[in-house]
Amino acid sequence: MDPISADDVRWRLLLSASEDYTSLYEALWEFGLPDHATGSSPDIDTVRATLRDLVADGLVRLYWCGEVYGDMTPVPADGQLTVLEDEHNWRIPQQGEIGVRYTTTPAGDKAVMQPPAPAG
Repeated sequence: MDPISADDVRWRLLLSASEDYTSLYEALWEFGLPDHATGSSPDIDTVRATLRDLVADGLVRLYWCGEVYGDMTPVPADGQLTVLEDEHNWRIPQQGEIGVRYTTTPAGDKAVMQPPAPAG
């Protein structure tokens, strides 16, 4: 099985962001990571780097969230990329802890309307 393309990884993460306030660990689950990867799954570093690119490109924004369904507080713009580098933020938070969620920005909402061209 061929690995998923970089464009498809980016698209799927953008699509999951458009579902509103997706937890960071769900970005990994989108590809069966870490425990249910397939032959086409990207590696964890690729998923993290792609989400980082989406944030850097202004298509995705990060929020702090009191778990499980607490209020969303924007992560300051100058701290967005640092939050993604912290391993702690990629685990499943327990009830009452602060987790990190991601969602599309207005530019991301427009980008999600333009899926990548089919391979082949």
